[in-house]
Order: sequence, then structure tokens, then C-alpha cells
Amino acid sequence: MQTNLSEVPALSDDHIYFIPLGGTGEIGMNLNVYQLNNSLIAVDLGMTFADESLPGIDLLVPDPEYLVKNKKKLLGLLITHAHEDHIGAIPYIWPELQCPIYATPFAGELISQKCNEFSNIENIPLNIVSNSKPIKLGPFEISYIPITHSIPEARSLQIKTHLGTLVHTGDWKLDKDPLIGPKTKEKTFRTIGKKGVIAVIGDSTNAPQEGWSGSELTVKKTFLELFQNKKGTIAVTHFSSNIARLVSIISSAHSVNREVVLVGRSLKKYFNAAKKTGVIKDLRVLSEEEGKNLHPDQIILVCTGCQGEPRAAMSKLAGEYHPCLSLESGDTVIFSSKIIPGNEKPIAVLKNKLNQKGIKIIDENFKGVHVSGHPHKDEIKELYSWLKPKAVIPVHGENRHLQSHSNIALDAGIQTSPIIKNGDILKIAPGKVEVVCSIQSGKLAVDGSRLLKVNHPSIKRRNKLKENGIVLVAMAITKTGRLLGEVSITGHGIFDSEDETLLINKARILAMRIINEDKKLSIFCAQNTKEKIRLALKKFFKDHYNKKPRIEVQLILTKHTHI
Repeated sequence: MQTNLSEVPALSDDHIYFIPLGGTGEIGMNLNVYQLNNSLIAVDLGMTFADESLPGIDLLVPDPEYLVKNKKKLLGLLITHAHEDHIGAIPYIWPELQCPIYATPFAGELISQKCNEFSNIENIPLNIVSNSKPIKLGPFEISYIPITHSIPEARSLQIKTHLGTLVHTGDWKLDKDPLIGPKTKEKTFRTIGKKGVIAVIGDSTNAPQEGWSGSELTVKKTFLELFQNKKGTIAVTHFSSNIARLVSIISSAHSVNREVVLVGRSLKKYFNAAKKTGVIKDLRVLSEEEGKNLHPDQIILVCTGCQGEPRAAMSKLAGEYHPCLSLESGDTVIFSSKIIPGNEKPIAVLKNKLNQKGIKIIDENFKGVHVSGHPHKDEIKELYSWLKPKAVIPVHGENRHLQSHSNIALDAGIQTSPIIKNGDILKIAPGKVEVVCSIQSGKLAVDGSRLLKVNHPSIKRRNKLKENGIVLVAMAITKTGRLLGEVSITGHGIFDSEDETLLINKARILAMRIINEDKKLSIFCAQNTKEKIRLALKKFFKDHYNKKPRIEVQLILTKHTHI
């Protein structure tokens, strides 16, 4: 049971606590807190996408109430890498925290771009970190350790305290042939392990998967084979942040004398950030305008929208409403990505559209067209053989991922590996690793320029409108109850076209009957009449449709005797 923040017991001095506020028990929306004495550091601040249960909401961010309440103790926000589920909430939540941010050059560039789009964020204290110089924040000394992932400059964090050393892995894998950045340095992690690690807080995303995740070099070889044997336009869609994948596509395309066109805003954003920070050099891409003049056999389109997003480039090309480019029968689309759980339906819709146009589809079922950026079982075992931690805390995954990760750790001889959830306050040291209490945590919905609790009344009302529709009633009457003009009734999401006129007339007669009855009373009360009409119409539509639409009655009192 979660405790209200005002009732949280005082945490003991000289103890290390770990508090996940997002990303544990779920994929995305990562926010983790470490606390020692009166000092806190936060790791990552990400977002996730809303589903259809939240009408009008696209993005969700973690509820930062615990950090806001303790903002004077918050020494910094440490970013492990630049994926949206690790940095996407910064523009929405950082103004409430006002703490320094620490990030690598590539992540820092993307954070700056995001914050520049918000008028309420100025002079954000962004500190660009190196791999060699530790960061001293109160009782914490943090070192950024390079590790391989599907985005440039991914980092694990070595967090030293006088009570022991922690390792926060971030997102990672052990790619023996990465195309961007160095290989994970086994020697560095072994050295950390020899000095003693009291706990690893680790990525669980692919913990249920056997073996190894595979190398990006394999994908590059697969692209080269596919590109050599295809005629017509080739379109590849993948996660925009996967710069290594983009490098694979571009270099393979140039090897077979094809030009590459980036189609989609986020792809261009990540590509430009990688060029600006020196992550990639000397790679040529064309604009969409330049690409439209090429023969289909000369072009490869790299598109956003691998998860079936309706406004992304891939969906536009499938639906024939891209302004410059097109796909025709006989062309090929390659989905170089896995399906994120929950996106099965929009991806199926997208693939159906492509099939109907006679376009060939190659997806993750084709061996070598995609490898994950997260570790499988054998990679997790390998890392823990280097670090030899006393405890492993699974994060970044749904419960089944956490459980698999915990089982791997225990099988590897780790002393303890508790399954925790967002809001748990876990004591790591000294003594037994255990949850001491749980605090309120949750999600906030990005609703235009404001953040709302996901159970906010306005969102609840939207769901009711979505399910049952709305009926709007408007009328003008005198203070004595005389109706002026007609009762206006309109409905949205409720009427069938064939019976709309008949039912509106019946509803109007019902409202007028109530007004005429009430004006005969010795004292006419407009509010009482308004409520009677609302309840009568509610019952009326329940009887006809077995639905309860929202009934909004607007009753205008006027001194005039005519309109």
C-alpha cells in the first residue's frame, strides 16, 4: 500500500535508498532516485505514449511529486542516454525541479533542442560530461562508463558512496562489433567489480530472451544483401534514434549505388545531432526534394513510423499523401525494428495498406534485419560475472521482465534480487536490502500546455463522452418561466441518422412540458427546472438507446418578452 507523501516516515541517516518513480513494472517513462542522508540524485527523466483510454492525450510522464517536495535536496539529474523514454519528460518536469542536468554531448544536444521548443525554459543548467572525470554531488561520486546500446554515447553510471559502490546500467548490450562508438570495455567493469559492488540496478527489457542480442554488423551485412537484389524503391523504417542502424543503411546503400533520403522530422533531428557532435562524419543524405527526381532503382527512403504511427512518414507513404515521394507496386518496405507491445494493431493496419498497394514487406521475422539494443540472458550473466554484485535490482521492464532478470541474477549466485515497483523505497545499504515503505507515484498526462493526473475529472469526462456521447440543450426563458423561442437540442455521438429528427422533437416536447408545468408554480426556480430537464432527458435517452449520454442544459434568463 502506498503512503501519502505527507505521511512518509523519516528515512534513516547514513543509509542508501533507491526509489523508482517510473520505468519499473513498465516499459518507458524512466525516473529513478538515489537518496543518502539529505541528498538526492535523479537518473533519467523519460516519457511514454498514451493509449486510447486517455482521449486527447499523446504523452505520459512520471509524477515527480516526491522530487518536487524534496527539490532543495536534489543535487542533479543524470542522463544515461538520449532515448525519449529517458529524456522526453525533461521539458515538462524540469521547470518544477530547477536542478543541474548532466549528459554526454549527443544527449545534451538533443535535450537542448527539446528545451528550446518551450518558451518557459531558459538557461537550463546543462553540464556536458566526459568519460574520465567523475562528478561529485554531495555524498555521491558518479562516473560515466561507456557501454553499447542502440543509440550513441550510452552510459552506465558508477555511483560511489562511503557505504559502497552502485552501478546503474542504463540501457545496454554487449555488441562485439558496434558500428558507432567503442565496444563495452570488459576491463573497466572487471576493475569496478574487483573493488566491490553492493548493488547493480539493471535493464530488464530482454531478460526473458535466450542467448545474445546480436551485433549491428550482422544487420549491416543483411542490408547489403537485400539492397543488391531488389528493384524499385526501397523504404526502410526503424527507430529514429538508432544512429548505428542509419549508418548501416547509408553505407550499404552507397555500396550498391543508391542514394538515401531521410523522411520524417525525428530522423533528421537525430541525424543532425549526431553530425553536430561528431558521432558521425562524411555520410551523405539527400533532401526529399532531391530524392523525388531520382529513378526508383537509385533511391532508398529511411522513414519514421516503424510502430505504425498514423502521422509518421511511413503511414503517409502507405496512404499516398506524402507531398514529394511515393511507393508503387513492386517496391519494398523493410521494418528494421521489433513490435513494441501494444502497437500490434497500428502496425497491422500499416502493413495491410502496403499489401494492398502490392508492396513487398520484410520485417523482424527475416533473420538479421533487426537486433535489439537490450541484453539477452547470456549478456546479463556475462556482465554480472565481471561486476560480481551483492544485489541486483531489476528495473526497466514489465513484471515478467523483472522476474526473469531476478531469476538470472539468483542463478548466477547473486545474494538477493528483489522485485520492486514504482514508488517503493528500497534500502540498499547498510544491512539487508529491503523495501521500507512505498510512496505515491504515478503518471501525468501531457494535455496541451498542462500536466494532469491520469484520473483528472476532465479526462474522465472525455471517456464518458467517447463512450456515450453528449446532448446539448439550450433555451431562453423569462424570470417567470415563459419560454422565448424554441428549445434547441443537438447531439454528438448519440443519434442514428434515420431517427434523429423524430427523437429530437420528442426530447424538445419533453423539455417544454417541464417548463410549462414549472411556470405554474407560485415561485419559479430556474435551477430546479434546469435539473428536472437534465434528469428527464437522461432517462429519455436511456430508454431509447440504453445509453447515458452527458446532458448539458443551458438556460438563459432574460427580462425581454421576445427574442
